Amino acid sequence: MERVRVGFVGCGGHSTSALYPNFRLVQELELVAVCDVQEQLARRNARLFGASAWYTDFETMLANEELDAVFIVGHPSMHEELGLEALRRGYHVFTEKPTSLTVQGARRLAEACRESGRVGQCGHMMRHAPALVLAKRIIESEEFGPLNFLESKYFTPGPNEPIWGIESADWSYMLCQAIHPVDLARHIGGEIVRVAATRCRPHRQVYVVAVEFASGAAGLLNLNGAAPSWETRLEATGDNFTFVAVENMTHVRYETSAAWPAEFGSDLVQISSRNWQVPTRDNSEVRAGYAEQMKHFARAVLEGVAPYPTFQDEVRNFLVCQAILRSCEEGRAVEVEE
Repeated sequence: MERVRVGFVGCGGHSTSALYPNFRLVQELELVAVCDVQEQLARRNARLFGASAWYTDFETMLANEELDAVFIVGHPSMHEELGLEALRRGYHVFTEKPTSLTVQGARRLAEACRESGRVGQCGHMMRHAPALVLAKRIIESEEFGPLNFLESKYFTPGPNEPIWGIESADWSYMLCQAIHPVDLARHIGGEIVRVAATRCRPHRQVYVVAVEFASGAAGLLNLNGAAPSWETRLEATGDNFTFVAVENMTHVRYETSAAWPAEFGSDLVQISSRNWQVPTRDNSEVRAGYAEQMKHFARAVLEGVAPYPTFQDEVRNFLVCQAILRSCEEGRAVEVEE
């Protein structure tokens, strides 16, 4: 297999703006067919992105096309339902986050993927954004030293209403927004084992979450769903008096502390700072991390590299989000379930 032949299910706004445009950048993927229950959307995306066929029925697409993998991007219940069916039939599967609406559903998909032996990858583009990939490499370097502290800030516009048929605005926010910084924190800092969360006001999704990593490092999740615009920042310190920050997934700053120079006085420290800026692509619709996550999925299928995040990773993300809400309700620190 030289290229992964893909059938793409879902032609809505998010998939059309954030994922479909990347097929031209990821030569390892071949967009063979698209599918959406709305015929005009399926026709449109086939025409815009070069698919040779379009469908309004998932089963018909699978029956008619020779595919290696299925991309599923739409309602979370569709991620679970169609993901299970695709895995049962032997296809590799990529879904957008979240993989389900419930912890139980996320577990079902993860278990089905494990049993199938197929590649299953969940769409968390922040893991694959070049600036954050660089930050992770820095944090894991010998020079940086063991991770002491990590903070992930994630601001999104409010207000937040219940979506996807979920009754709770809080659980909707967790699955739609908070799950991004949760996944990133786990990816860089390791497993989160305990959380202690507080929230601003009962009617707003604004949370400050102290976290404990399995490594013993401390962390903070600054989750704000009542901001005027989207903004994200990652900061981390290492045991060698090092510091790295990533601003809005584009700018990386890394600082190391040199010896205290006696000639300048004991109250001064010399700082060595390095900065990187991620170049902007010509097409503003092609966003940081989306092409990279699709390329990684292709490599997982073609070369056997481990996909990430896996569907099991998404289960862990669900459990951390669940623990955050439970900590707020009970007013105490809680352990994250296994």
